[in-house]
Amino acid sequence: MSTSASTSASSALFKRWTDNHDSLGGPTDFHTFQHYLDLYVLAKKSNIEELQNKVMDLIRNYYRAERMTAPAFRLEYIYTATHEPNAMKLFLLQSAAYRILCEQPDDSGHLISDSIRGTLSKNNEMAVDFAEAVIELSRNGLADPRHGSDCV
Repeated sequence: MSTSASTSASSALFKRWTDNHDSLGGPTDFHTFQHYLDLYVLAKKSNIEELQNKVMDLIRNYYRAERMTAPAFRLEYIYTATHEPNAMKLFLLQSAAYRILCEQPDDSGHLISDSIRGTLSKNNEMAVDFAEAVIELSRNGLADPRHGSDCV
């Protein structure tokens, strides 16, 4: 999906939210997930905390229901699109860290996938944040971040 199509979709979601705060249904697949991630970025840039929290909860619920964790390209996207610490960065990092700590390694046998390894090697800030997410998960008993408390 092109960037303009994704931006258009997230703009439509933004309009739906401004018209009726409770009408967002959440992501249902790979493509709609990106629309909601774009919506989070838009809410972050617009400093609309209520919408950030709503989208955060919808994304967490989707990841929990689908038993998903953040792939490298989602981490790259959120670090490129937002520059300050935020709940989405933390959640996506923690979900990827959780996968590494608690789920089976990929077919290569590596504990950290080649894609995550490559992404972390290109972004020092993300690598430090990732290490902190691993430490925090180990300190809190490896609690699955997909089962965290709602923001709203």
